Amino acid sequence: MVMLCASISASAYDFEVDEIYYDVNSLEEMTCDVAGCSSTLTELIIPEYIQLNGRVLKVCDIKDDAFSNNHLLTKVVFNAGLQATVGNNAFSGCKNLAEIHFNDVINIGKKSFYNCPKLKKIDLPGSVYNIGQSAFALSEIDSSEGIDVSFENGDGILNGPDVKDKVDLVFYNRNIKSVNLNRNITNFGDTWGMLRNVTIGSEVTMFPSYMGRYLNNVDLSTTNVTEICDNAFLGSRSNTIYLPSKLNSIGSRAFAGTSRLESIILPNTLIEIGDYAFQGSSINSIQFPNTLESIGYGCFSDCSNLTGISIPGSLTIIPSNAFHFCYNITEVDMLDGTEYIDEDAFYDCRSLTKIRFSNTLKRIGKDAFRDTKIQSVIIPSSVDTIYDGALGESLEKIIFEPSNNPLYYYSKEIDIKSFGPTSHPTYGYPTYEQACAKPQVFTASYQSPFIQNSLTELSLGRTLVTLSYLYGEDDELPNDEIRSRTYMIWNRNYSHMLGVSNNELQKVTIHDEIDNPFLVRDSLKSNYTSYYYRQYYHQLCIDEHNYVTNFAPILSAGKLQKLKEIRCMSATPPNVLEDFPVGVYMSAKVYVPQGSLNDYKNDPYWGKFWSIEEMVISGIDERFAEKDSISIVVSDCGIQIFNKDKKTLVRVFSISGSLIAETTNDLIPNIPCGIYIINIGNKNFKIKI
Repeated sequence: MVMLCASISASAYDFEVDEIYYDVNSLEEMTCDVAGCSSTLTELIIPEYIQLNGRVLKVCDIKDDAFSNNHLLTKVVFNAGLQATVGNNAFSGCKNLAEIHFNDVINIGKKSFYNCPKLKKIDLPGSVYNIGQSAFALSEIDSSEGIDVSFENGDGILNGPDVKDKVDLVFYNRNIKSVNLNRNITNFGDTWGMLRNVTIGSEVTMFPSYMGRYLNNVDLSTTNVTEICDNAFLGSRSNTIYLPSKLNSIGSRAFAGTSRLESIILPNTLIEIGDYAFQGSSINSIQFPNTLESIGYGCFSDCSNLTGISIPGSLTIIPSNAFHFCYNITEVDMLDGTEYIDEDAFYDCRSLTKIRFSNTLKRIGKDAFRDTKIQSVIIPSSVDTIYDGALGESLEKIIFEPSNNPLYYYSKEIDIKSFGPTSHPTYGYPTYEQACAKPQVFTASYQSPFIQNSLTELSLGRTLVTLSYLYGEDDELPNDEIRSRTYMIWNRNYSHMLGVSNNELQKVTIHDEIDNPFLVRDSLKSNYTSYYYRQYYHQLCIDEHNYVTNFAPILSAGKLQKLKEIRCMSATPPNVLEDFPVGVYMSAKVYVPQGSLNDYKNDPYWGKFWSIEEMVISGIDERFAEKDSISIVVSDCGIQIFNKDKKTLVRVFSISGSLIAETTNDLIPNIPCGIYIINIGNKNFKIKI
């Protein structure tokens, strides 16, 4: 039957063919859209073309709301060749619709099949490239046995809506029983309900968001998947998940909250892991492949079962909060290649006691190891910057590898308003005029890098310099004239780099790279009171970018009351312009290089020590050995070797000649107590542990 309406404005549709209503789209192009059907039709077959009075019109799309709330429709067929868009709400509320054949449909609109509870099988053809929000959703939770969904192979990625909340999700409230996945899909959201079975075709390279949430014992190892999308296994309770052998990337929160997953094997093809990817997971061990190039913010935060990790050299940056709140990590090993540890990376890893930094490390970020229990650490010579609070509060022993380059400690920012000429007559501070007449005197709150530690052992191989940023209003900041002056900084509480709390030092090693390890009093006299004269001063510089550099001395000799041993590696006695405590002169031992004993004994300060001995490198040394610039230091971390070629093999032999260890690394951990011969190239050392 063919009927042409007399007036477009007087009817909800333009014409009818075989009980299907149409609206003219373009008479010039002879196209039309489907607008509805008669009230008696139960099975709807939508053709690609229709004939009207000897003319042929092409069917384009199904209009919005065309069949909404039609309770008679049980079956819909889109004929082959019909590359149509199914409009928003087109079949919404068709409560008896049980069967759909899409064939060549290309686009399924928002809520197009919303609230069609009798749909038990949905076959989405490869021609579909977009599905709108809540397209197959229900208004109430599906209590049936669930539906089967099949995604047929097609070109490109099948896109879902931008997932913002649950109403945006394609299968919201649906129970999905099985999925046959033969193409890449995305943005379908947390709607997989009771999904227990997924079949993945060889064409699929993306594992979709949320699809793994309700799956158990997942094995993707034989698939061609290269990308696991954001939230793919979020909150999964699966005990085992085998990752694809070709996997390149893991999306944000992909495995977050996996409460039963104890271990996972990352394939040797993996390149990147997204933000919070494993946050709150129960994994107790993980091995990173040497192909891994990046991990995201908070990637393994709250993984409280992790006990030890090894960072591959391919991972140049450990990002902020990467292992935050990993309470049970006890040991971290960083292989050469890692360069940056960002802010809070290991914050509150409260069981962490051992850390080995890579020999390529350049920066340790703010609070990176705050609230850990690291007591002994070796800072490689490659490190150029350490930020405030980076090394935690438990340090007792620090070894700074020898380097001619200073190590910058980046302290807190300084407000220009709290940074200016001192004038406090009560305590005899100089007046403004007096300060200007002499090298400028300023106060500022410089926090020591180690102010919260109680160091007992220190090996100084380089100069330490504080660095802060000066901020304020533009008209307050220093100009070129001010920067050209010589500045001095006075700070009563933090008068030296190791801080007033570090008077527990018992053993100190001073390498010849240190110009001035001990505090030097300023020689200001005439216009300053005795109280002011007794304070300590250090050189201060402000650059054109308003960075404040404080060249503070490292140690205050007069405060080292518990010192028992000093090892000076320089043949020239280090400068000391104030006395050590009398008890230190009497009881502490000073070890100096061979041939320099007389120079130390003739020095006005070093000569006061009762015990000065030359170090005998060729014999047995309990803590330090040096030969031809190669140094060996024994600490709780193990045997640390400095200044050797990275490719040179190190062999450790027992006194009976048994090979104990063989490596090219600079750190040899876990060596039992005893006497050992260490062979490095053509050099041999004898040490006692």
